[in-house]
Amino acid sequence: RLAPKTEVFEQACPLFVPLVENAFVSPDDPIPRLTAERYLTPIREAGVDTLILGCTHYPIISETIRRVMGENVTLISSGREAAKSCRTVLEENGLLCDGKKQYFVSDDTESFYKVAELFLGQSVESCVECIDIERY
Repeated sequence: RLAPKTEVFEQACPLFVPLVENAFVSPDDPIPRLTAERYLTPIREAGVDTLILGCTHYPIISETIRRVMGENVTLISSGREAAKSCRTVLEENGLLCDGKKQYFVSDDTESFYKVAELFLGQSVESCVECIDIERY
């Protein structure tokens, strides 16, 4: 309605999530590059100029996506925009906590460390606790 001449394309990329969660994130690694080429070539060939990364995992491999799509394509991280909006709401309501961070996981902590470091850009090893969810 706002831009009636705008064309919208969509493309599911289900292998991107396991690639990220298994640390296949280097833009020089052929595995994520070939996967991205497989998914995104039709989108690139359609002349898309803006690509919304519709999953929180996708920004982790944004450099691979950028290389496949080309420098003239704008990438938008939906996760980053959602996080900024959430932070604003928390600040406005006095609920933002900038104190000690603690993470609770119900599975392998080693795997969580690796993935969390990819997402957060810092070590979380000292603030992760494995819990037994059957107790709750």
